[in-house]
Amino acid sequence: MKSLIIRIERLDTGEAKKTITVPGMMLKFATKVLPANVSHSLEEKGIDPREIVKLASDPDVHGVIAEIEDHEKNEKIIVSLK
Repeated sequence: MKSLIIRIERLDTGEAKKTITVPGMMLKFATKVLPANVSHSLEEKGIDPREIVKLASDPDVHGVIAEIEDHEKNEKIIVSLK
């Protein structure tokens, strides 16, 4: 199973603010223990953690699966599988 990578960048400069990597072996478990507010926040942005686990298991899916731009926070969130 592929690793999930979530990268948060500044929209104006492209500078990385945070990078979170969840190893593939831990991905299924990690989605089960996500705090409710984190899960809700992802779902608000159109990202279903259960679907990410399914995609990570698919050998044909890799690379960027979602990009979200939050202009109010000056953030770009990039979700990818590697």
